[in-house]
Amino acid sequence: MEQKRLDAAIDDCTMAIKLTSGKLTSKISQQAFHYYVGRALAYHQQGQLENAISDYSQAIALNPIYVTSYIGRSHVRRDQNRLEDVITDYSHVIHLLLDGDQKAEAYFTRGSCYLEQKRLDDAIADYMMAIKLTSNTAKEALRYYAARGNAYHQQGQLENAIADYNWAIALDPQCANAYIQRGVAYEALKNVKNAIADY
Repeated sequence: MEQKRLDAAIDDCTMAIKLTSGKLTSKISQQAFHYYVGRALAYHQQGQLENAISDYSQAIALNPIYVTSYIGRSHVRRDQNRLEDVITDYSHVIHLLLDGDQKAEAYFTRGSCYLEQKRLDDAIADYMMAIKLTSNTAKEALRYYAARGNAYHQQGQLENAIADYNWAIALDPQCANAYIQRGVAYEALKNVKNAIADY
């Protein structure tokens, strides 16, 4: 049933794109943009990743300031493990967004790609921006501090890592992962007493 629904959505969008093809008014271009985004979503759900990327790219060509297209394309590229392309898409998102929680999340996502690539300085810089921009809701700030703590830990800056895990724990005293990661950092510093307390 789901497959039939996706096929129908693709067919509908394809027909709509054909009907608007070659008509260059701004209103029609905007309609075509939405059809490309809709078809890209359906292609992605079907696993037709290259077709999804092609449609998101076409949508971006029609409306280069609509961040959702870059985010959608980045999700497809993430599924392909194309981290450098994900970073490129999120760099566009960061450039387009005003300050606020969405921009903080974009920095966090790009930082996480940098972390996977072991580009630790870049990851830490992006996590710092995420922390700076967030409205400090506990759930989001917790993720950002914990992620920066992990980057510091991998860099060997154990005291900085512990400080960030402390922030994460202060925001959510039930965050088991922050205790575990802090315990690992304490253990690396030969602080067995504190490590045992966290474990």
